[in-house]
Amino acid sequence: MQAPEPAEPSGAPTRGAGRRAMAVLIALALSWLIPLAAYAVSATIVLPFVFLALVASLLRAGRTILDRLVLAFALTAGAMCMAGLLFSAWPWGLHPVPVSGLGFSVLVLVAALLRRRPELPRVGTLSDLFTVGLTGVIGFLTLWPYLGRGLVGRISLIAVAEDLGRHFALYDGIRTAGGYTFMHRPDLKAGLTDDLTAYPQGSHFAMGLFDNFWRAGTGAGSGQEAMNHFVYFYAATFVLIIFAVMWSMRWVAGTALSPWRYLVLASAAAAYLYFGDGMAMFLRGFPSEFAGLALLAILVAVVARPLSRLREQLCVLASLTIALSFTYYLFLPLAGAMLLVWLIGYRKQLLERRLLTAGVALITGVGALIVPVVNWKYASKSEAVNAAGGISPTNRHLLMLLVFVVALGLASKYAWRHPVRRRVILWMLAAVGIAALMFLYQTAVIGETSYYYEKLLHQLFVVALVCLGATWLVVPHYQPGHFRPGRRPRPAFANAWTAVPLALAVTVTIAYNANPDRYVWRKPGKDYSWGVSYFLKGMDQPKLARAVLAAVQAQPDPEGKATILQMRNDWEANYYGTLWVDVMQRNLGVAWPVKPPLGTQESPAALKDRITRQFPGTPIRVMTNDPATLDTVQRIRRDRPELGLDVLFSNPTRCGYRFEPVAAPAPGKEPAPVPVIPFPANGCKSKAKSPAPVQVPVTNPTNNPDRE
Repeated sequence: MQAPEPAEPSGAPTRGAGRRAMAVLIALALSWLIPLAAYAVSATIVLPFVFLALVASLLRAGRTILDRLVLAFALTAGAMCMAGLLFSAWPWGLHPVPVSGLGFSVLVLVAALLRRRPELPRVGTLSDLFTVGLTGVIGFLTLWPYLGRGLVGRISLIAVAEDLGRHFALYDGIRTAGGYTFMHRPDLKAGLTDDLTAYPQGSHFAMGLFDNFWRAGTGAGSGQEAMNHFVYFYAATFVLIIFAVMWSMRWVAGTALSPWRYLVLASAAAAYLYFGDGMAMFLRGFPSEFAGLALLAILVAVVARPLSRLREQLCVLASLTIALSFTYYLFLPLAGAMLLVWLIGYRKQLLERRLLTAGVALITGVGALIVPVVNWKYASKSEAVNAAGGISPTNRHLLMLLVFVVALGLASKYAWRHPVRRRVILWMLAAVGIAALMFLYQTAVIGETSYYYEKLLHQLFVVALVCLGATWLVVPHYQPGHFRPGRRPRPAFANAWTAVPLALAVTVTIAYNANPDRYVWRKPGKDYSWGVSYFLKGMDQPKLARAVLAAVQAQPDPEGKATILQMRNDWEANYYGTLWVDVMQRNLGVAWPVKPPLGTQESPAALKDRITRQFPGTPIRVMTNDPATLDTVQRIRRDRPELGLDVLFSNPTRCGYRFEPVAAPAPGKEPAPVPVIPFPANGCKSKAKSPAPVQVPVTNPTNNPDRE
């Protein structure tokens, strides 16, 4: 008779699995209950920050909380762009509850699959404190001109940034439609031009999604309210690129970079961007480029100095590449070339995990091709590469100095032996090479450089700033035998007494020398740098902004008509003002084809030709403070009533703008003369400040060559 087999150990593994399953179920329930509770009390604004912190807690790369948060941001950026395809198709749009509920649920499942619990590293280092502190300073300097000024003051800072008006229309269109505009073209025919719906819109999608969390809902609100939010989002993209460059410099430098030496380095980078080319870009209105350059800076850092864990490195690189494609794929060729360099260098490790590598490569390839394919119709023509555009030329003397310093710092026989510096050298060579190819192509085809060459110079100075962190000027190399065992030379500016004065001196020097060195439209006055002039509100356009806001307040709903501004002796108000009015009326697709000319004041005769001959089938509403324009429009309304032409007039003898509808003259009657509004009914502070009446040339109906 056989002895009985020993009893099985108690079901500890089973109970452990059961507890894990229960924990996952509870976490999944909380993933939806917490967003619902936040929505109930209008506190959904906290959910994106909670999500970012949870992503950071599931990572294991990065020495400090700041490192984790930056890497979490990099992972979230690409994931959000891809998830946006789902959000744009499902019935809930960009509502905070389903979006955050799905996001938290995915995090729970990823944590369960990887068997990871939330963990955070040490709080940070002195270098992290400097990064956050300098970011705060830049944020203050950027936002100060916006604060306490109302929408007129904020628009005045960006009034001539033509591109920014279109970026606002994209952001607002995404919120209105509930997803990517290229997936909602029929719903946005009035609000967007057809080519704009296909523009790379990762940054606009992020703004629109975050705005819904801010508002705790998906209501579109008014165009003025949307603009008030957008100007702050735009400022945030500028602060983001400066933060990303500073963090990336420190990451590339590694632990050998002392905090005080880093303070000098970060101050120089922040000053370069705020006082120089970065602010020149900001005043031109490039939010997508700022976001793309921030992503590129982080990509430079993690390619040059990879993460310690291969799986996390692959995911971060994939996410950054996808996000860069969705946001600003002009920088994708450089990123792709350097990703190939990294893949070749790590081919052995990748072959050992070929299934993971193949899966990530497939997702990255598909994700990175979506937006270029969508935009192919508009960006594939060779003329697009040489297209002109509103852009301020890059400061050549600062850029050449920066590239020279980086080249000098990498000019060492030991640099190529160091893997980080070797990859940094390749980054610099690739960035310089791409810019040089564009220079040769444009000068050969059109005889000069244009818009996209300047964009590639922006790419070059961001790459150069990040790569500066790896040079021996910042982190000296020490060769064995040069010093006694255990001893290294004490680095310069190793404490506050030397580093702080030097950081201030570098900042002041750059601020003083960052003024434009080439011809530029609307250059800063008094030979100031861009940043100084912006902070002192020297680039404001208050008159233009007041006209825009008065027009929008007078007619917030376009009612199917194309609104155009036709101000007296002010082509900038006509062109740029029309743009801003159209985007805040959500009517750009209808109105922009009828826009006033750029760079010249349109005569009443030319306006009549535009209304009656060029666009006779488009209902138009003219807003003007010019009596001559009013007279012309009134005659058109009298003679051609079938055009459905409207006019709103702001009397020029009034201080400020007040656009009011004017009735059409009766058939056969002359337009009524413009009345003079006396003081104090005209709203002026004193009689001396009352505008003089504007004389309108008398039109002889029988000899008028423009009369039909």
